[in-house]
Amino acid sequence: MTHWVLVDTPHLPGGERRVLASCETIRKRALVAYQTTEGVKVEEAVSHGIGSVFCPKEYRGRGYAGRMMRELSKLLRDWQVEGAAKRGMCLFTVLYSDIGKVRSFYARLGWHPFASSHISLPPLSKDFVDMASVLPPSRELYAASLKGLCIADERLLRHKLATVSAIKRVHVAFIPDLKSMEYHHAREEFISREVSGCEPSVKGAIVGEAEGQRAWCIWTRVYGSKDTTLYILRFVFEDEATEGASLAHPTEGARPTNGMPSEVKSKQVDAAASLLLAAQREASRWGMKDIQIWNPEPVTLLASQRVLNLTSRVAEISGIEVVDREKESIASLRWYGASQQSELQGLQWGDIEWIGNEKYAWC
Repeated sequence: MTHWVLVDTPHLPGGERRVLASCETIRKRALVAYQTTEGVKVEEAVSHGIGSVFCPKEYRGRGYAGRMMRELSKLLRDWQVEGAAKRGMCLFTVLYSDIGKVRSFYARLGWHPFASSHISLPPLSKDFVDMASVLPPSRELYAASLKGLCIADERLLRHKLATVSAIKRVHVAFIPDLKSMEYHHAREEFISREVSGCEPSVKGAIVGEAEGQRAWCIWTRVYGSKDTTLYILRFVFEDEATEGASLAHPTEGARPTNGMPSEVKSKQVDAAASLLLAAQREASRWGMKDIQIWNPEPVTLLASQRVLNLTSRVAEISGIEVVDREKESIASLRWYGASQQSELQGLQWGDIEWIGNEKYAWC
């Protein structure tokens, strides 16, 4: 993590410099997939997530935050890339805007909004969760189990990107590695200690035993000023029969049944439903308001509806509503590209498909 400040020049030698604006960036591992004459090529790249953009109240409206972001954009192109990526440069940066989407401050500066939707589920007590005995059983995940699962997830993501059809010119994804999960869990554990005096040990849930046939989700608790939410950081389905089916944006194109055999779909929906029920039980244990899943895939939407069907007596909602956020946590991406690679030149933000645009990528 790097902290940045915009300061003024003192009027007198040795004078005090005022902090006019500030932010922080986190270096992230990313993947970029693009078409070449020889097929799809997948490369690891460097990206940076920008967060905590702040301007003191007395300096707002003077253009300081915009100046800082313009200067920062120039610096991040070559920041912390030595020995980290084949190209020796950052290909894109992201941020999550809390000041709107259309014609927003960040969009004018080059960070364009991407899909920012979510669904919510209510917490459920263990008694109601146990009612769903028709679903495959889930097991709790703890921190010690995450490293191996993140390695498997990265391997699966690389394979999916390598076999995707060219719907867009370039596909990008943040690698869902252990450091990404630990970032969220460190925040969760610190605040939990301050709020409740204890740390949560359960980090997610998993269904299945055999490698290649498992499904799991990793979650984190986020504490707001009034309410707390259990966020699903990442959903993973290992079954190879679904590879490629989840790369289309969940709110675009085909219905959930397309691209997936019906028997596989049913299996995946049941596994996802079991994981969601485990999340609902964990949210209930911790007295949380709800569970949120960002940019849910078709399988997750079907699983959510299945959960409601099984628990309709207590859920008190008749269907799943996909909420398109317009003001908060708007996923926004600025593309730099690579001057030496023709396939990555001259791209507009509409040419970019962001894969795995889930909560784990947030910063």
